[in-house]
Amino acid sequence: MELLNALGVNSTVFVQFAVFLVTYVIVSKILFWPYFRAFEMRTQLTVGRSAEAEKIQAETANLQTEYETVAKDLSSKIRTVYEAKRKAAQRDSDALIQTARQESKATLDSFRAQLKAQDLELRAQLDKQVQGVAATISSKLLGRDFSL
Repeated sequence: MELLNALGVNSTVFVQFAVFLVTYVIVSKILFWPYFRAFEMRTQLTVGRSAEAEKIQAETANLQTEYETVAKDLSSKIRTVYEAKRKAAQRDSDALIQTARQESKATLDSFRAQLKAQDLELRAQLDKQVQGVAATISSKLLGRDFSL
């Protein structure tokens, strides 16, 4: 006891301890336990929300993968249809161009034949007139009649 008295601890220590216990119980009921419950609730909500967020992220990743697969399939189908239509259009275009070339060749051949016929006709007419013109020029130059 002497040690306790030397430290300044006397019989009021029990009263102080009782006051401390009563104060602790009151403060814990009013302050600590409500704070602890709110803290626990926030922790549960946070952990619950984290789990929910992870679930949503996993679902989003699955949907993204599914979207990419569907998009690739659709793109492949579109490319196939596009190529088929493009090839058909190219064939039609080639056929039209070939037909137009054949028609223009036929038209040109027809015009060439007409021009050749006209050329031959005009040359024949010119040959007939050349003798008469030559005789007229010779008659006028030489002063004699060279009529045929």
